[in-house]
Amino acid sequence: IKLTYEILEGTLPLANIIRSGQEHMVLNEMVNSQHGSTFNDQLDDLCFKMLITADQAIAYSPDPRSLKVYR
Repeated sequence: IKLTYEILEGTLPLANIIRSGQEHMVLNEMVNSQHGSTFNDQLDDLCFKMLITADQAIAYSPDPRSLKVYR
C-alpha cells in the first residue's frame, strides 16, 4: 500500500485567496507555487518510481487529464 497525499503550505497569497472568498483558486495556487504538492503530483511520482502503473494512477486521480502519465 502506498500513501498519497496533498500538502499545502500557508502563504500570504493563499491567505488572500481564502480571505477574498475565491476558494476555487486554491488548487491553482498549489500547482503554480513551490509551496504545495497535489494528489496528482504524488500519483505521477509513484508512477515514475514504478510503484504503481499508469492505469492505477489514472483510475485514482481526481483529474486524470492533468496527470503527466496520461499524456
